[in-house]
Amino acid sequence: MLDNEIVLNHFLLGMFEQLTNDFPTDEMSRSFSGHGHSPIWIAGHLAIVGEMGCQILGGEIRHQAWLSLFGPRSEDLPEKLSHVDPTDCLTAVAPAYAELRELSQSASAEHLNAPHDVGILKNSPLKTNEHIIAHLLTTHLAFHLAQWSACRRELGQPKLF
Repeated sequence: MLDNEIVLNHFLLGMFEQLTNDFPTDEMSRSFSGHGHSPIWIAGHLAIVGEMGCQILGGEIRHQAWLSLFGPRSEDLPEKLSHVDPTDCLTAVAPAYAELRELSQSASAEHLNAPHDVGILKNSPLKTNEHIIAHLLTTHLAFHLAQWSACRRELGQPKLF
């Protein structure tokens, strides 16, 4: 199960690497127009949400302190994030999704088909754990990569795709 989503996640993480690898460190805390997020928040958010997906499948959240900083509906405030090292956020993304892919491959059909318990998405068309994991592996990640791409373009960096 989730074979296509796993392939797409690999593809998206390659995009993440391309988008972030030459991004200026001194611009990581800047709030960008359009979406209002800073790149440090986007990276931290992707990492913690990946870990939250792992938790759905029996894994753990490795960066508990990041839940209030980067979790769903968290505020992207420079004063809240000033003590966070952007490199820590950037390097936490790939391992979170690697574990999410691994756990999704070994999850039982029964667990994947069970109703999810993600409050923020309770009234959405996503009804099962599988729907949530598929969203985290693909559409959620892609949405935030588009935000990062907009940050790059606002700085005058060339388009990559």
